[in-house]
Amino acid sequence: MLIVLWCLIILHARLGGYLREWGLHIASVLGAIVVAFSWWGVNLLGTGLHSYGFTEGIGGAVTMFYSFEALVALGGIVLAVLDKKSCRRKSRGGGADGEGNSPSYTGTEALEQ
Repeated sequence: MLIVLWCLIILHARLGGYLREWGLHIASVLGAIVVAFSWWGVNLLGTGLHSYGFTEGIGGAVTMFYSFEALVALGGIVLAVLDKKSCRRKSRGGGADGEGNSPSYTGTEALEQ
């Protein structure tokens, strides 16, 4: 049920405009954590009907997977922030050379443009 709910969250956030390119990618990486928890994490809780045993050695592997996926999501967040800053710089510049310096036209060049 967690997997279905997470997919619905991603779908509705994308359709509602809350998630765009980077947000969708990061939410998908976090979705991998939800899937891993649904498959193995519930079994590691040790209580209830979902604890089947056979968990020797898997706890460390699942923890490493969670850590790796969290690191990838954090890297995606950093890349998204850097990408947004570079887009802002480009849109503020507005000049022909990308540095914010607009070209100067003189004489016949201004008439040709």
